[in-house]
Amino acid sequence: MSIYYHACRDLQEREVHGHEELQVSIPVLARRPPDRAACGPIEVIPSYAEHSTTWGGSRELIIIHFASDFLVRSVEQRIENLSQRIQVSKDDLFISKIGLTIRDEIHSNGEVEGFLLTTLGTILAGYLSKGASPGSGKNSTEYMTFEQMRRAVELINGAIGEQISLLEISSALGLSQWHFARQFRKTTGLSPYQFFMRARVERARGLLEDGCPISEVAAATGFADQSHLHRYFMRFTGVTPGNVSRRLKKSGAARSS
Repeated sequence: MSIYYHACRDLQEREVHGHEELQVSIPVLARRPPDRAACGPIEVIPSYAEHSTTWGGSRELIIIHFASDFLVRSVEQRIENLSQRIQVSKDDLFISKIGLTIRDEIHSNGEVEGFLLTTLGTILAGYLSKGASPGSGKNSTEYMTFEQMRRAVELINGAIGEQISLLEISSALGLSQWHFARQFRKTTGLSPYQFFMRARVERARGLLEDGCPISEVAAATGFADQSHLHRYFMRFTGVTPGNVSRRLKKSGAARSS
């Protein structure tokens, strides 16, 4: 998954092109009134579909590219299947707010931290895979609002190395456990438990890539032991923690030689 942020004073246009990734383009206003999120239609562009891109002036653009391996890992969807059946409202408030969150992070910190980006990407990929448009249809109460989603993710991310119950999260959102679990799955395509375990694995991946020992990574991310980490890491990434550590050591040795 990768993001591109386009903003400039003059109107810019990229010529017609295509790429293998699924693209989501989210236009936002440079100076946004409190009641506005997007300043144009949100576009979901299938893999390899030809398209052009414009931005500039008051129109800033957040572009998100979903690679096939990210979609399989995060929501267990093949890119060709997902590209064919996505339907979203062109003024979808949920997607707009994900774009604004990314834009605000870039403005504040110069980048989007990797774990936050993966989390937002997983939420958006799951949301797109359900073809959901909460807030735009009569069944919007079946879905979580972006604010509820943001708070739930905050609680989940804050408990990566610990344990958190469904009751704790649902109570913080003012929902029953049943309604929270149902709305979370409806919005993201994942159960709260699946999302929590994927978040743990993504945090573990980041620590391994930083060179942390596997035993320390398992403890820091709430897994009972290395075997527990190995099982979930293999399930969600297709490789083992040892593979990641060995690859890191090999690349380090190659640079030093």
